[in-house]
Amino acid sequence: MLDVESDDVKFLAIHGMGGVGKTTLTKVVFNRLSSRFQGCNFLSDVRESFERHGLVHLQKRLLSKFLDRCYVDQISEVDHGIDMIKRVLHNKKVLIVLDDVDENKQLKNLAEKGIWFGSGSRIIITTRYKSVLMIDREATSEGPIKCANVLTYEVQEMEFCHALELFKRSKEFWVDTLKKLEKAPSIEVQKTLMITYERLDDAQRQVFLDISCFFVNEDKTYPCYMWEDCEYHPYNAIEILCLVSLIKIKDDNTFWMHDQVRDLGRAIVREDNFKEPHKRSRVWNHHEALSILEQKKGSKKIEALSLGSRGVIIMPSEVANLRHLRFLDGNEMFLVGDFNKLLSNLRWLSWRWCPFEFVATNFHLVNLIVLDLSHSYVSEKWIGWNQIRVASKLKVLDLSNCNDLMRTPDLSMLVSLERLILEGCRNLIEIDPSIGKLKLLTALNLNGCHALEGLPYEIGCLDALMEILMPRLSYAFKLLETIGNLKSLLTLDVSHSWICMLPDSIGGLVKLRRLNLFKCLKIKELPDSVGKLRSLVELDLSSTSLGHLPDSIGNLKQLTLLRMSHIMITKLPRAIGLMEKLEELEASGCHRLTGKIPEEIGRTYMLERDSACHSSIIPLYEIETFRGAYVQVLLKSTLSIAHEDFGRGKSVRMLPVS
Repeated sequence: MLDVESDDVKFLAIHGMGGVGKTTLTKVVFNRLSSRFQGCNFLSDVRESFERHGLVHLQKRLLSKFLDRCYVDQISEVDHGIDMIKRVLHNKKVLIVLDDVDENKQLKNLAEKGIWFGSGSRIIITTRYKSVLMIDREATSEGPIKCANVLTYEVQEMEFCHALELFKRSKEFWVDTLKKLEKAPSIEVQKTLMITYERLDDAQRQVFLDISCFFVNEDKTYPCYMWEDCEYHPYNAIEILCLVSLIKIKDDNTFWMHDQVRDLGRAIVREDNFKEPHKRSRVWNHHEALSILEQKKGSKKIEALSLGSRGVIIMPSEVANLRHLRFLDGNEMFLVGDFNKLLSNLRWLSWRWCPFEFVATNFHLVNLIVLDLSHSYVSEKWIGWNQIRVASKLKVLDLSNCNDLMRTPDLSMLVSLERLILEGCRNLIEIDPSIGKLKLLTALNLNGCHALEGLPYEIGCLDALMEILMPRLSYAFKLLETIGNLKSLLTLDVSHSWICMLPDSIGGLVKLRRLNLFKCLKIKELPDSVGKLRSLVELDLSSTSLGHLPDSIGNLKQLTLLRMSHIMITKLPRAIGLMEKLEELEASGCHRLTGKIPEEIGRTYMLERDSACHSSIIPLYEIETFRGAYVQVLLKSTLSIAHEDFGRGKSVRMLPVS
């Protein structure tokens, strides 16, 4: 990444959580490369030096390797220091390390621009805060943007075999050390990490502690609802935690946290009371949590409990003192007795494998936000629904894999509900019309509801609905005309279903951005109204029985991706050429496709047919990568390339095509 042979001035930012080895790595690089520069300076502990002595002191330290002390001591203010750095270093090839930078102004006043340094210079920055790499003065309406000349490298956990080789100890030594650290993490590492933690505000700390105790490798969607109701401002908190390298959001939308950081969070919670778990804010150890209930040692201090095990019987007396409990996680719990005015602060209840028998009374969770009843034995006749309905603040109801559920219960009282998950309810036949009363519902997941015959007429009343995942492989499923009333819908996924047609009202989905009809084998034609989907960005028609596309498809001016592989069309419609923003067209396996490509399409795309008569559409500028006699292009002998990627005003190349 440093490319020391290049004459360009380059910045390299190495970021990661405290204690992960950024400084050690940088010292190795510095020592190996320093002989190849006219001057070098490893400016260690920038954060600490800045806090104790200020920016001028840092500027003096930076210049001390390049100037006599008498000149360095003349620097009295920051602007003078900047001028001196520019004058002294602008014609020198230097290697400078700024170690442990934690504020943007430190970088700005020590090494803001490449022109401050001579050709071939390299500036290495180590930081635990990604925000250091944001340039506020270049902020746009969308927020600050990263400086373009800074290359970034995130320090990753080393594979075990490589670590053994690097640190030259026996495998047995490190296995034994690991066991020791699991029981009592390194004090030095925790001290380093605490520096970052202490800079968080209270809400950010609460979110961090919740993640470290309960949500590592869990999807972030549900917790955000709870944190929002607790006024922890979760989206701000998560962004900050990512910027300071305490967490990451993985591609599957789950939280990732290094084991050392997780252990730090749990150690902070343990500090509430080392010996008595019932005096801590969070109890994630299942044995400790069960012991607290069994011994009736609950206290107002406890905010979150994870019971884990199945078959636990919970009596009112066991939770009587848990006045501030907002999170309760358990499997197959049996609630027995009168819970009048108990658990009134609960925001999150995970009650997986909930039994059909419900004998609790006055179980009124008036502040409940998230209810997870997945894998439960509940049906539409479950008595518990009568008490759940009082949860007027409920935003998430997860009933996934409830196989005894044949009809959804009356949901009309859950007026705040935003997400309804019915995924995997394989015996669900009918959705109660009361769903039409859920005016705030934004997501409906019906994936895996194989027995579902359709949606109720009232589905068209869901003005806020943005996403529907339809059941796959449901033979009787139909789409009603009222689906066209869903003015907020962004995603409609009916892939792998047996629907025969799209209703004409589909054109009413004015905000729809993604329509997936993949493997809808019974769909033979599209309604003309599909051309009214003016916001559509992605359209997947692959593996349907479509024999032609309507001309109205040319009205999809926002479409960037069109997938139509393995369909029955015999020719490409000219209307595709009217799609002004189309970037990718996939049409492999269209066996019946014959004839020439319309000129409207040929300006940007070309057809390639191989010996197996499989066809595909590829951007024309990529044709040079194809070689061999098996390629047959059904276009005239010479084509002009006029792809947007070449930029306007550039010369047009001509490609001969045989």
